[in-house]
Amino acid sequence: MTSLHPAISRLLAVAILIAFVALLYAGLWQSIETRFSDYDESIATSLAALKRYGERNLDLDALQQQRQLLNTSQMQQTGLLRGGNEAIAGAFMQQVITSAIRVESGNMRSVQILPVHDRDGLRKITARVQVNLTSAALRNLIYRIEASRPFLFVDSIDIRQMPSGSAQAASEQRPDLLVRLDVYGFQQIAAAPSQQS
Repeated sequence: MTSLHPAISRLLAVAILIAFVALLYAGLWQSIETRFSDYDESIATSLAALKRYGERNLDLDALQQQRQLLNTSQMQQTGLLRGGNEAIAGAFMQQVITSAIRVESGNMRSVQILPVHDRDGLRKITARVQVNLTSAALRNLIYRIEASRPFLFVDSIDIRQMPSGSAQAASEQRPDLLVRLDVYGFQQIAAAPSQQS
């Protein structure tokens, strides 16, 4: 068995060492380049998100208005009366009832908000309404009230025949009934603000 010349043997050893270092360097470089590429992509994504958030005006008043709109929308979806207190909720309920009476060509005589009752986190608000209308309009009015949003309910009803006029007045579908009805709805009781000591 012949041995290689010492110079060739050294040259071969150096070539193997250079090839090993080149492979090691290529592997490390590839790994580092991949990491830098990942970092660049992550930085680009973060900068794009930061730009989007920077373009949005995070004004506190606008956020408060958005929150109030969401709360109002949620109350409408749940069928509760809107308003920050019972007076506003009562006025809103009165507006719904008045609109229904107007559609049925009724003649509103009076409306009165009765004392409220609280139970299970809800406030019951009742309106006592007196109205003149025809019997067909009364049926439609009760339907309109009970099919409304927010949910309203007819609690009691008192119907009286108005003094009859001429046959011509009856044929013209003039209001012939005096109706008193109690209508109620519910409002969510606002939580009392917590006091900090």
